Amino acid sequence: MTAKKKPKTEAPPPTPIAPTPNPGRKVIEWMIEGQREADIAEAVATAFPGQSAKKLIEAAVDHFVQAAHCERNVILGWSMEAYRALYRKLLEIGDYHGAMKAVASLQKLASELPPEEDEEPTT
Repeated sequence: MTAKKKPKTEAPPPTPIAPTPNPGRKVIEWMIEGQREADIAEAVATAFPGQSAKKLIEAAVDHFVQAAHCERNVILGWSMEAYRALYRKLLEIGDYHGAMKAVASLQKLASELPPEEDEEPTT
């Protein structure tokens, strides 16, 4: 009687390593979410021991100041693309009321665009 060969077992693929969050980026996210300064300081102490919450918050504020120095057309263009993306997602999930609100918001935004060179301004 011959011994049965054990089937070859392959090693499982390595477990991907979760990226370490950037403390500054995380503080910006928390501020955008509307978190209070005290809550952010507490979260920094927990998530990023040894990091200065005060310095991270100050850096986030500086980031917002720098982000505000942007040409109007860049902001309008980004906003239009964001509305388009929202519109597509809302249609995908069947939220037609939300999609129409996105269209209305996009129309309002478009009315704020400067007229094309060959277009007469509307008043």
